[in-house]
Amino acid sequence: MLSKVRRRFRETRCRLVDWDRHLVYVHVGKCGGRSLERAIKRSPRVRGRFRLVSRVHGPQPPIHARSRYLIVLRNPVARTLSAFNWRYKLVVVDGKRPGWPGERDALAKYETLNALAEALYRDGELVPEVAAEFATIGHFGKNITYYLSDLVAGIRPDQVHGVVVTERMEADAQRLLGVDSLERVHEHGTTVSEAQRHLSATARDNLRRILTPDYDTIRAVDRLHPLDDAAREILLA
Repeated sequence: MLSKVRRRFRETRCRLVDWDRHLVYVHVGKCGGRSLERAIKRSPRVRGRFRLVSRVHGPQPPIHARSRYLIVLRNPVARTLSAFNWRYKLVVVDGKRPGWPGERDALAKYETLNALAEALYRDGELVPEVAAEFATIGHFGKNITYYLSDLVAGIRPDQVHGVVVTERMEADAQRLLGVDSLERVHEHGTTVSEAQRHLSATARDNLRRILTPDYDTIRAVDRLHPLDDAAREILLA
């Protein structure tokens, strides 16, 4: 019970405290956020610059006038693949309670993201029933757009403390946080089969199409806080 109270308090405090020494860490799901959180806690640069650090995960981040923001981003297709395989493990393999009605049925029906993604479009048109199944998968609804579209429209460029790219998190954590190594949390990729990692050209094209809002949000982040060419290449592929 105490831990729940503390979590509610931290979220309330995050929303109320608008301060230039407040760092709001926006943890987009399935972007390696827990690993980055541990790096933030160990960061001498964060300790020297900020008096309060809040992690936002689940609710959308507050839009403040003075607080600073640290954002983690991942290529949308890679993020979606990771989310599908993680939810499949939890819900189908481990028997955990599904997060949304219909999630277990959708995961069990398709088994791989490749199968689900290939079914999304027929003759160039989105198939409504498959799109509805797609929407039941945990982390698909609370995506990059959910966390960041309103935020990037509502804050100034100087409020972005930095952007970490999941695919090169080690280097970005060292550059932004002064942390030399990461403690990896929730690493699941090594247990995923080749079939679960595979995406056909059709599946990738369909995913890029249905994930257009996430790609647009990444471009909005880039306009607010310009990314380097390597980051754009990773995130917009």
